[in-house]
Amino acid sequence: MRKDRQMSKYIIDDLKMGSSYTFEERITRGMVDGFAKISGDFSTLHMNNVFAKEIGFKERVVHGVWMTGLFSRLVGMHFPGENAILQSMNTMFLKPSYIGDSVMVKATVFQISEATKTIVLKGTITNIATQEILVRSKMQVGFTNAMKGGKVHG
Repeated sequence: MRKDRQMSKYIIDDLKMGSSYTFEERITRGMVDGFAKISGDFSTLHMNNVFAKEIGFKERVVHGVWMTGLFSRLVGMHFPGENAILQSMNTMFLKPSYIGDSVMVKATVFQISEATKTIVLKGTITNIATQEILVRSKMQVGFTNAMKGGKVHG
């Protein structure tokens, strides 16, 4: 199994304030074109280099919602993983991202509520080459195993 397809199995007791997780991704043309096809968002800004340059961008811009999908992968696959459900996101898009960019996706535990079996993560997506933060998000994550007894090991 590919490393990026291995799923973590954290439970709320495994996490501490300040715990964090990161992974890196290189954005490809196929990813952006595939997202456009799946979402139906063929906005000229995302699909046409000439248009994007004419309005002041370096080239066609990666869909912001594709970028937030990286947070979905982080929560659903890695941190916490199998036992997590992404309940809400408050996201700000600060800078554009382009095909060929390598980005680092990071989330840090900001708040833990044992009473509601939820955590709040602060997330960033950073362009590795420029070190600019492209996206910030605050995410509330619940645990699907909150009612189960016993500890799950990952």
